[in-house]
Amino acid sequence: PSGLALLAGGLVGFGIPDGPFRKKSAGLNLHLIPRLAQNRKLQGAAGGYFGHMWELYTFWAFLPLLITYLTGGGSLSSTTQSTWTFAIIAVGGISCAVGGLISKKVGSSRVAMGSLVGSGACGLLLLLLPEIPLAAVLPFLLIWGMLVTADSPQFSTLVAQSVAPEHRGTALTLVNGLGFGLTIISIQFTQHLAGFLSPNQFIGLLCIGPVVGVFLFLKNPTNK
Repeated sequence: PSGLALLAGGLVGFGIPDGPFRKKSAGLNLHLIPRLAQNRKLQGAAGGYFGHMWELYTFWAFLPLLITYLTGGGSLSSTTQSTWTFAIIAVGGISCAVGGLISKKVGSSRVAMGSLVGSGACGLLLLLLPEIPLAAVLPFLLIWGMLVTADSPQFSTLVAQSVAPEHRGTALTLVNGLGFGLTIISIQFTQHLAGFLSPNQFIGLLCIGPVVGVFLFLKNPTNK
């Protein structure tokens, strides 16, 4: 994976030219934090993003365990389980692209909220229906895999749109950095819950992230 990441970075860095509207970044400016903290549009976009990040990487981290649980233990070979895990994570790339196309017609806010609500609903469904029919496990997880990622680029777009162009680099750096830091807390907290809850419970409780994210986003809408 690290080698593929380096290859992808090289392809983007050396193979894709800058667009005609590119502006030179002003660099990270921590002195902007007080001003950015008062930006309600940024608060809404960041709040939704944080709810998304609480769920995303923890879902991926515990995905093999969830597959094992939902399929009844050792009913799948290790190769099949690995293939399922790859497919469920990889399908998120497709949903991000599709979400981008849809956002051109309905806007990033609607795509982000639809995806966040949908992924949260998947977690809630896992809590309410711990025994999913075997034939429905893969479709269910593929849908969750699509919804859990499709809002990510849309929230980044909303963060960028909520601030002045010269402040975008700082806003995105701060929001993304805090979001990835939040994933560490989420993974560790979920690992703690795994000590006394069943997989459907501690993974299903990831829906708390989307619920809080939707609340913060609607409290500070980006379209005002």
